[in-house]
Amino acid sequence: MKRILALLLFFLSAIAHAQFTPGQVLTAAQLNSQFSLYVPIAGGTLTGPLTVPTLTVSTPIAVTSGGTGASTATGSGSVVLANSPSLTGTFGLTGSISAAITSGGALNQTLSKSGVTGQSIYTGICAGCTSYDANQSALTIPSGTSVTTVGGFSSYINNQNGIGTPTTGNGVNFFSIQTCGVNNASCWGNNNVLIDNTTYATSSVTGVKLTGTEYDFDVTSPNTTVQGISLLGSSLAQPVSANGFTVGSLSVQSPGLAKWTYGFATQNGVATQAANFGALSASGSNVASQPVLQTYFDGTATVRSWQYQVASNGNLTLTDSGSGHNLQTNSGFIAKAPSGTGAVTVDNAGSQASELLLNDNGTNKWQIGKLANNNLYIYDNAGSAFVAQMPSGGTLAFSPPTTFAAGVAVTGALSATTTGAMPLYGTTGTAVNAPHMVQGSVALASGTATVTLSGSAVYTSSSSYVCTAIDTTAAAAVKVGQTSGTSITFTGTSTDTVQFHCTGS
Repeated sequence: MKRILALLLFFLSAIAHAQFTPGQVLTAAQLNSQFSLYVPIAGGTLTGPLTVPTLTVSTPIAVTSGGTGASTATGSGSVVLANSPSLTGTFGLTGSISAAITSGGALNQTLSKSGVTGQSIYTGICAGCTSYDANQSALTIPSGTSVTTVGGFSSYINNQNGIGTPTTGNGVNFFSIQTCGVNNASCWGNNNVLIDNTTYATSSVTGVKLTGTEYDFDVTSPNTTVQGISLLGSSLAQPVSANGFTVGSLSVQSPGLAKWTYGFATQNGVATQAANFGALSASGSNVASQPVLQTYFDGTATVRSWQYQVASNGNLTLTDSGSGHNLQTNSGFIAKAPSGTGAVTVDNAGSQASELLLNDNGTNKWQIGKLANNNLYIYDNAGSAFVAQMPSGGTLAFSPPTTFAAGVAVTGALSATTTGAMPLYGTTGTAVNAPHMVQGSVALASGTATVTLSGSAVYTSSSSYVCTAIDTTAAAAVKVGQTSGTSITFTGTSTDTVQFHCTGS
């Protein structure tokens, strides 16, 4: 009996630890029996490592109690990785967003400090603002941090491709494409907000420096070409408006509260030329330059502008879209030709006056120019009178008669069609200053007559002129008495007529 029982136990043990030969076909019962020795069919826990050459998971794996290297779990379908995990190979995150995004969040979020998210930082400076990000990085830099750079998003490229072309093989640290293919869409390639506070409120921090964008170019070879910023495109149509560079208000909520010191600035000694404005066309003959505008508001609050441009003929032009405005300098003005004759031209639109104004602290005193009738003129604005005019090909006419204090030297013939002018000298050759002549006739009454001078005929005094007289009625003598610069007395015979001539100053 004992022998039969022992034989039965041996037989059952052999079945429980069955050995299968290669190529043997097993039943489902046999496979389940063997798998149950390691992992129960209804589930179990592996206490050792599991090596799987290839694993394909057909449905998402829900993680409800944390993942490998995790200290906490953020919910079903999420894994919190701790201690700076390293991920190699190709991996990706795919969402299923199809409805409108109405609240802030992120498809992939990286936080350096629990609770400090991108949305919490954003809301702190912009109440009510929300953002949804494909990749969100929120770094909190602790006090005492000593590393050179703490980057929210950093890219490092070691470009060893020496066959780069405009379309292939180029190293690009950050590349993006955004499409705006629906009406009223608004696309921003980049939008950075820098603030010297954690909330949008006036602060008293010191030593803060806000730098929007900095590009460092460290050139080590003289054969390298550097292009700071390029604004290019492959447009198929001319847009309604296109500004390559715009400096907006530093306080858009209250324009004028804060202003830029300089909208554009170059530091001393940093550029060979501060700016270069090209021509209106890429090539061609007699092509003008691209104009530069200076905008202002006139007396009616209308926007006007001065335009600075090199014309197609090579002349530098300054054009005012308003009227009645002049080019003003606070120092002298020199026009010098590089060779030959230097010239200054004052032109007009035709059949109009051209003027050169001579002012005294803003008050016009003299005008020299061309009248609409093409006469050259000199005008005394203080005296409201023309001093001289001369038509083209004509003679210079002074109005009224002009006195030349230092005299006038004439090397050629002198002729006069009106009052004329003749120099007067004394017996020693000394010139008499501002001389003039007076002539006339008077009839004596009882042998005497007095002539009174007026206007331009008046002399300075009784001794500044000399008069001579003759009796034109008979051969009789006439005596002349110069009582003053305005009165002359003649004495002669009865009622004879006396003719006189006076010269002096």
